[in-house]
Formats: sequence, structure tokens, C-alpha cells
Amino acid sequence: MDCQDDICNETHISLNIAFSGDIEVECPPDKNIVGQSGWALLHTMAAHYPDKPSEECKKIHQKFIQSFSRVYPCKSCASHFRYMMKNQPPELENREKLSIWMCNMHNEVNKMLMKPVFSCDMQSLDERWRKAEPPCNSFID
Repeated sequence: MDCQDDICNETHISLNIAFSGDIEVECPPDKNIVGQSGWALLHTMAAHYPDKPSEECKKIHQKFIQSFSRVYPCKSCASHFRYMMKNQPPELENREKLSIWMCNMHNEVNKMLMKPVFSCDMQSLDERWRKAEPPCNSFID
């Protein structure tokens, strides 16, 4: 993807490090950190989505995912995510469907970026995004 946004500049060496508690955070975060954090948020939301969501819950999540694709700081990434959602709309029927949909979306992006893909079965997803015990970093892409 061709991206001219500041966020798309990869940080090869960290010149600016901020500390939040015991966690080192690059300032400003590069596209890899923003991408990993964005996917972590989306996967975690899916992992805690209700098994039997109300219509209101479905609408709220639909609006959030659509909004996320509009405000994401990498414009080409956001545009690509909207294109993917147009072809495969979010599956908001229940937690399992949304979790697997999110995993499949993430895998599509990883394939395009030539990164490893994840297993999208519920046991693997729950172990990573809902029930993980340290160290869960073996799942990080």
C-alpha cells in the first residue's frame, strides 16, 4: 500500500521513548504499533461481544467498526478496511461469528503484508483474546 501519511513512516530506531508505568511507548507510534494496537482493540472487542446481542448492541458495534475505518490514521489502510467490509460486512449475529470475521479480516491484511496468518477457530481466538495467561506474546504478529 502506498501511504504518504505521517503514520505510515516506519520507525527503525526509537529516538523518543515515553514511559507509562513500566511500559515503553514510542513517541509518536509508527504504523506497526498503531496497527498492532488497533487489531488488539478490535479482536478484544469481538472476544467480549455478547453471545446473544440485542439489536441495539449490533447497531452500536456496526457503527463503531465503520467509524474506526473512517478515523484510522493511515488513510490507505482505512480505505482498504472499508473496501474489505463492503465485500464482507461484519458478522454481528454473535460473539463467535464476529470473532471469526475479525480474524479473517486480520488474516487478509496479513496476507497482503506477507505476514503470518492466525488460526481462526474459537479455541485459538479465545486463548489469545479472552482467556490468555502470560505469556500470550507468542501470538503477536
